[in-house]
Amino acid sequence: MKTFRQVERHRHIEDNVLTNLRMAVSAFGEAYYFTKNFIDHAVGFSEQMVLGKEYLPERLKEYRGQKTVAFLYHGYLQGRSAFAKMERILQSRLFDIFAVSGGYQPFCQDLRVSAEYEREAVDYVLSEVDAEQVFMIGHSQGGLIIRHMLQKLDGAGLADKVVTLSTPHQGTWAALGGAVTRAVTFPFSLLPGTRSVVGESGFQMLPGSRFLRELNDEPLPAGVDFTSIFSYIDPLVWPPSYAICPYPEAYNILMKKVGHFQTIYDIQAYEVMLRALLLPRREGFKNLVREFAGKVIEEKRYLRNDAVIDEVVICSD
Repeated sequence: MKTFRQVERHRHIEDNVLTNLRMAVSAFGEAYYFTKNFIDHAVGFSEQMVLGKEYLPERLKEYRGQKTVAFLYHGYLQGRSAFAKMERILQSRLFDIFAVSGGYQPFCQDLRVSAEYEREAVDYVLSEVDAEQVFMIGHSQGGLIIRHMLQKLDGAGLADKVVTLSTPHQGTWAALGGAVTRAVTFPFSLLPGTRSVVGESGFQMLPGSRFLRELNDEPLPAGVDFTSIFSYIDPLVWPPSYAICPYPEAYNILMKKVGHFQTIYDIQAYEVMLRALLLPRREGFKNLVREFAGKVIEEKRYLRNDAVIDEVVICSD
């Protein structure tokens, strides 16, 4: 008969094996979504083929007088098509939100330059619509674009709620891959008629980078509700805890079984995101804990970098 310690040790080994298997499956899934997004749009082909014109004027033709506008910002090596599903869901009759995808290009340029461009785009869209409420949703480095806009470019009052998905708020060592991107993009930028790439955003997402130090030293704008949704099987934010938004006023939600790109496709991630956007925070997450019953692992509150961090841990399917 096995002792309690033997049973617990066996269970611990099983948990580690399952975690490693989930990480491997997640890595394959991430490779699929990355390849799909890159081919679909990041190289810049599909938008030209589908629209043939500038995105924002064409998108504004779809505006139906919605009072809520959501700006969506894609991540590194991605493009607007990554948000195609989310756009359809948000603009459905159920939610009636006018969704606009950010289009900073090239995707690997200096995040500050991208944020300046996007700030101008936000001002342009808001001057053309009758919005009473503004949401901003950022995937991966898109969340950092949002934060720089709001924290560094006089963005107070620009947004009511922000949700980041798999965003490396404290950096990621996977951003070392930016050296490869830079090696590829730099020679092309020297060719006549091509657009030069300003900087390399991958380097800015390395833990301890000057960009992140300056951003995290700046307070979040008052009156903006921040939520970070992230995963511990995310192969592109490493270590995964660096996706925690390190402010006491931010809310952090850990989804146990959802990977990096999956947060912009997964239906449970959508449910959590929409709850964060559409419900008052405390009420929304009290309901979340109750309704997810067996799937919520725990609610945690702890101290990190002198900030009290709230976190809801969800065992997603």
